[in-house]
Amino acid sequence: MDGVYGYQGTVKSGTPLRTGPSSTCSGRYISGAVAVSCWYANSAGNIWYATAYYGTLQDGWTYGGNFTELSMTLDNENY
Repeated sequence: MDGVYGYQGTVKSGTPLRTGPSSTCSGRYISGAVAVSCWYANSAGNIWYATAYYGTLQDGWTYGGNFTELSMTLDNENY
């Protein structure tokens, strides 16, 4: 299979999109569909995802517990 693999998901209403992978980082609130590029386990052992909010230029970090859905995708449109 050729193409670009990535992840997409859905987050709960009012999910914080933070500037870093910690609840102490500032952020804004989002809900709905997001794109995910990677994940990180912070020093507390929590999984955070580098997230881009669809339809906006907003990106940041989202705590794994805020996802209602997370799946792998394949984008062949660019290849």
